[in-house]
Amino acid sequence: ARRRAPPVSEGAHKVVFHRPFAKGDTYKLAAEISVHSEGSMGLDGAGSQGGVEKGTGSLSGSVRVMDVNAIGEPTMYMVHVDKAESKTGDKPDPVKLAGTDLGVSFPSGKARFVRRDNQPINQDEETLLSMIFSPPNGVSADEILGPGKDVKPGDSWPVNREALAKVFSGGETDPKKALDPSRLDGTVTFVGVEDWDGIPCLRLKTKVTINNPEMPNFVGEASMEFRQEVLVPKDPSLKLSKDISEQYSDVRGKLLSGDGKKLDIKGKNQVTIQTVITK
Repeated sequence: ARRRAPPVSEGAHKVVFHRPFAKGDTYKLAAEISVHSEGSMGLDGAGSQGGVEKGTGSLSGSVRVMDVNAIGEPTMYMVHVDKAESKTGDKPDPVKLAGTDLGVSFPSGKARFVRRDNQPINQDEETLLSMIFSPPNGVSADEILGPGKDVKPGDSWPVNREALAKVFSGGETDPKKALDPSRLDGTVTFVGVEDWDGIPCLRLKTKVTINNPEMPNFVGEASMEFRQEVLVPKDPSLKLSKDISEQYSDVRGKLLSGDGKKLDIKGKNQVTIQTVITK
């Protein structure tokens, strides 16, 4: 009898997360965002206010990398926006970015957006852009998420908690302000190899949880969960990717003010960002 060829995902594979960019690299970008939040707050139990809020956003266009850091993370972009939309509930926000050219940079680790025509960027536009263009952190994703060896479909391994805690802390070195790695836990799973327009790609899932992170003047319980599913080419020289990132947070407690008053807070948030990078 004729033997069937083994599935493409069998065997061990090298996993490379970090794909360094170089000055002058270009790519197409398409991003979709959804936000869902619900909660309430009230002063010292004297009633509360809040509710449910939903929002969506999208942006697509062409990106040119203008500068990179030592590990190849972009530190400056030029972006031509083909389409940009944002809604709060069913109401469109005043986002007027379609057809514009933008400069994106990160002075002092904060995102800065400038229109080439020198027109101002409003708050809704800046919020949309900030959710898509994140500051570089100077740490390779392989240091944080890499398995350190070849892996097979179905294999899982722990994240590097110390390295990830530094990223979440924004480089903060003061132990009182930085995230304690012991509050963080996470795993990466290699799902398998898939074909994407004729390109063999690795599908990987990451789940990270943070329990009761230190928050100034807050007493109570808080948790955060980050999930990411990414499809990247097996060939590490290719910078294409499909990425779905989800962030969940749950906070219940009291925020203490300087005058001794206590603000009761209860809330849940979910943010989902889907990003596709193509040539």
